[in-house]
Amino acid sequence: MMNLQRMSCHDFQCGLIVTDLVERRIVFSNHYIESLLGVSNITDPLTRIDQLLSRASTIIIESYVMPILIHEGHCEEVQVTIQNAKGDKVPALLNARVDSAEPIRVYWTITSAVQRDQLYQELVNLRNQLEQKAERLEQLSQTDELTGLLNRREFVVRANRCIKVSERSKRQLSLLMFDIDHFKKVNDTYGHDVGDYVLNSLGLLLKANCRETDHVARMGGEEFAILMPDTTVDAALIFANRLLELVCQIKIENTVLTMSAGIASGYDREFDVLFKAADIALYQAKASGRNKAVIES
Repeated sequence: MMNLQRMSCHDFQCGLIVTDLVERRIVFSNHYIESLLGVSNITDPLTRIDQLLSRASTIIIESYVMPILIHEGHCEEVQVTIQNAKGDKVPALLNARVDSAEPIRVYWTITSAVQRDQLYQELVNLRNQLEQKAERLEQLSQTDELTGLLNRREFVVRANRCIKVSERSKRQLSLLMFDIDHFKKVNDTYGHDVGDYVLNSLGLLLKANCRETDHVARMGGEEFAILMPDTTVDAALIFANRLLELVCQIKIENTVLTMSAGIASGYDREFDVLFKAADIALYQAKASGRNKAVIES
């Protein structure tokens, strides 16, 4: 019967170890654990179970597993690290139970957790990939693909939020509306690839010169907007004129690129009202010769 039991134990697809309670010397081990360790017989000479484990896992056995075994008689699902004959570290899952019959024995089961850890790491990697994709999708839903600036919808959302803050603090904010002069002519003369280059270059220019607190967007076509918190209309005009000078640096063969701008300011106006005022000022800038910034009248 004992031989049958031993044969059955060797057939288990997990490591089985029997030790005494005090010194934890191994009196029986099955083929699974010997194969996991890369040894033929760990009971000859008698080996302590601690000798199979990494130093950190030995500390876990001493400080956590053994006190629980002594007081409760069993301990379940403890993550440990086994060191095989080659010195390789193998993650494993350990369970233990005390048999109080004389002589007192501790029955240990040890299962390789390599595949589980690999699966866990794969799940972590997959989760990270999904999070990155979700962030990318969120970014795409908020930005204009060509320029990398905010799109119109996200700009309106952030502008309304910013206006509420301005209303509470009673601090001025300014809205600048920009439009590239004669952009249709650029497309017709040089092609849409050059037109896209102009839009992309302008996007880079705006991002490089605006503050982190500013909200910059491509509103559609060749129209751009900048919402500037804590900015008076005079400060906004100075900034707009500087941008008009910088945009001339975007070269298109012999064509000098120019823009027109409209500016509206306040702290107690709804976005639609502020937007309309800046848009009217932009129209006035174009009607009066272009390549200039006009403050709402």
